[in-house]
Amino acid sequence: MGIIVQKYGGNLVKDKENLLKVANNIIKTYNNGNQVVVVVSAQGNTTDELANKINEITNIPIKREVDVVLSSGEQITIGLLSIILNDLGYPAISYTGWQAGIYTNNDYTNSVIDNINTNTIKKSLNENKIVIIAGFQGITNENDITTLGRGGSDTTATYLATYLKADCCEIFKDTQYIYSADPKIVKNALKLSNISYDQMFMLADSGAKVLCNKCLNFAKLHKLNLVIKSVEDGSVGTIISDKKCNNNSRIVGITKKTISDNLEKISIVLNDEKFNIEEAEEKIINIVKTEKEYTIEKNKAVISIIVSKLVAKELLIKIHDAFIN
Repeated sequence: MGIIVQKYGGNLVKDKENLLKVANNIIKTYNNGNQVVVVVSAQGNTTDELANKINEITNIPIKREVDVVLSSGEQITIGLLSIILNDLGYPAISYTGWQAGIYTNNDYTNSVIDNINTNTIKKSLNENKIVIIAGFQGITNENDITTLGRGGSDTTATYLATYLKADCCEIFKDTQYIYSADPKIVKNALKLSNISYDQMFMLADSGAKVLCNKCLNFAKLHKLNLVIKSVEDGSVGTIISDKKCNNNSRIVGITKKTISDNLEKISIVLNDEKFNIEEAEEKIINIVKTEKEYTIEKNKAVISIIVSKLVAKELLIKIHDAFIN
């Protein structure tokens, strides 16, 4: 019997219907003979709503108290999910970060996990319980609640999988793959079956909102493979590991992020085994040469172009198509 760590984000647990889908997904894994540890985020936009409540009171809150407020969202999720699983006839128990033994430094609102005492979790697993843990949070040695910053629930799952010596760490998203571009913008975006930690770093730094660097750093350090999946289709999606992207394209991916009211940065992460940055720059210049104003930046295997927001989406599609064909 192996230990499987699963993480579910806020959109996947936002309401009763979605919680039931997640619960059924967990049950499938449990019924396959696995010990299951589940990490969840706060429901939907709960964390943003809690932050807004703080801002209604003051613009300069004490960070320790900010973490007390922000950490409450995940506590609701773990309780609801555990109630559903028990109601369906499956033994489940919920733990907040401090109950799960997740110890952090005292850098409030952006803490780093220092250690995890897994005794409580292992005891529950040995009692054949499904363990539901609040992501995004921990506790200091002084018993202060802390939060881990952006992507904190992914980070929680990664650390837990390592400390528990789990067989697999599954990160559930709205889609089961990392794509060569946002499929909502680029209809022919390529599905990536695998991508290396370093390539994922470059995509994340360029604006891809898949996993945070804190999570990726720890996974790389401990050689923990991360598997991206979706609840709708439980089959394996993208695997993040030491193995580089093996698609036939000259790029790994292309991203777009806003840098000012009027400008956006399009970044292309090159498949450096198939394309060098000088060739890429020449190709991009040929595509954007009709634009009056643009700026090109180069950094290792990433080349970026800063353009007007008005044309960014159209250019992203053109550049993507030019590089994959």
